Amino acid sequence: MTNATIGRTRLAGLAACALLGCALLGSVRPAHAQTEIRISGQAFIDYYYQIASPDEEEEGLNGFTYRRFRVTTDAKISDAFSARARLDAEAGTFGPKGPQPYVKDLFLNWKVGGGHSLRMGVTPPPAFQVAEEVWVYRGLEKTILDLNRVVSSRDFGVRANGPLGSDKVRYGVMVGNNSTVFPEDDEYKRVYGQLEFYPTENIIAAVASNWAAYDGPRENQLVFSAVAGYLTDGWRIGAEGFYELATFERVDDAVSFGGSLFGDVWFTPEWGVVGRVDLVQREGLVEPEGGLPRIGTANTTLGLAAVVFRPHEGVRMMPNVLLVKDDDVDTADVQGRFTLRFDF
Repeated sequence: MTNATIGRTRLAGLAACALLGCALLGSVRPAHAQTEIRISGQAFIDYYYQIASPDEEEEGLNGFTYRRFRVTTDAKISDAFSARARLDAEAGTFGPKGPQPYVKDLFLNWKVGGGHSLRMGVTPPPAFQVAEEVWVYRGLEKTILDLNRVVSSRDFGVRANGPLGSDKVRYGVMVGNNSTVFPEDDEYKRVYGQLEFYPTENIIAAVASNWAAYDGPRENQLVFSAVAGYLTDGWRIGAEGFYELATFERVDDAVSFGGSLFGDVWFTPEWGVVGRVDLVQREGLVEPEGGLPRIGTANTTLGLAAVVFRPHEGVRMMPNVLLVKDDDVDTADVQGRFTLRFDF
């Protein structure tokens, strides 16, 4: 059994213990009167129908599934200290024994004064915070950085946040293991940095970068990203882009870059529509999903359209169509879905 397998087994056991702890916390009084505890959850449930696929045997496949179930415990320990423990089970964790829960978040946050804070544990790196605030439809799809595995949405490390002169400009920096939610398995780390801008109540933007070194054929990776959005109660429009450079020992450098344009319009408080288009290009060492790495160029297009019905702030029903097309295949992957997202 490898160290990585042992680490994942231990995390699964820890996740089960943490889930039991969440249940117990909901039924007993906190040991310290000043500690405030809130337990919440979120789920994405789909009925899907495979309209078209590069694999003809998958066409017509349909069924019920879920892409996410999470339980979150937030604790306010004092005015300065707070903590979060979150368990998650996603489509990527499904196996022969069913969904395997894992620790998605586990951190302590310390407000050190002046609007600045320090956070240690498993936490989102700065690159994702603003992007997810602008996109907001994680129930339909991940952000472009997360979807294309440019940078993981979680890392284990130390993060600092705060204002730069005023709340209109904020910073975020972090040093992490670069092992996602799993234990460290080498001596190298990933360093993150981000600047956020809030010039008006409706405009939000951020520029970010991160760098990591590796022990293996890939020597290091450098990523630049940016996101901007104009947000109102009735509509929003946003864009996100990235540029990634990876260096290798025996082959030429690999470059990938991409952009995402998205928006929504609400006709009434209950009814709205959402649209999104992503374009991603990879040059050098290409790693197509489900295939072996090869030298070349790969271009991927994603299209997403949805109708959103929001009968309650915590409930969204979203009939949608998702299209993904790689240039090196003749047939697009097209899936129709009815997605139910609910928060509790």
